[in-house]
Amino acid sequence: MAYKRNQTISDAWEVKEEPGVYNLSDRLMDFSVNIIRVSRTFENSEAAQNISNQLLRAGTSPMANHAEAQSAESKKDFIHKMKI
Repeated sequence: MAYKRNQTISDAWEVKEEPGVYNLSDRLMDFSVNIIRVSRTFENSEAAQNISNQLLRAGTSPMANHAEAQSAESKKDFIHKMKI
C-alpha cells in the first residue's frame, strides 16, 4: 500500500494499492496505526493503561527508527540504526 496525502483534508490519507510493491515505510505506518487502534480498546484500569502505554511506545517506534535509518550517513551507520 502506498499513502498519498489528501490535499483537501490535512489529516486524511488516501490508500493506493500497488500490487507487487514492497514498501517497508508503508507497512510500518499500517502497523503503527493498528497498534494505536488496539491500544484504544484497553479498559480504563491502571494496569491496562500501563500496558497500553508500553504497547504504544514499542509498536510505534519501528517506524521512527526506520525513518532515522533512511538518513544514515554511511552503510555502517545505516546497519547500526536498523539494528536498533
